[in-house]
Amino acid sequence: MQWHLTFAWIYIGTGLIYLGYQLFSGNYRQILFVPRDIPGIWPMVRHYFFFGPKPPSREAYNPLQKQAYTSVIGLGLLSVMSGFVVWKPVQFSWLGWIFGGFHWARWWHFAVMVAL
Repeated sequence: MQWHLTFAWIYIGTGLIYLGYQLFSGNYRQILFVPRDIPGIWPMVRHYFFFGPKPPSREAYNPLQKQAYTSVIGLGLLSVMSGFVVWKPVQFSWLGWIFGGFHWARWWHFAVMVAL
């Protein structure tokens, strides 16, 4: 358990550094998935998974890469919040309520980590 908590704080620290870098450098504009990227998803899926033709590149990152980068930010936040509930269920009972209780916070924590 101590190893888990040690690496959890390292995970949180590196996540904050990553978010800070994205915000202060302005790089988030390149990697953030936005609605205009939706039409480009299927051509990239066809290319990666069904060996179709490669769509022309218009930006530094393709829509699937942007979706992955954006999803990781959301999943990282969910893993930290659910982890706090599992770690200190009484102190973070208000957050546990959002997840549906302690049992569901544990389930969310596991599911989010699998998704990562």
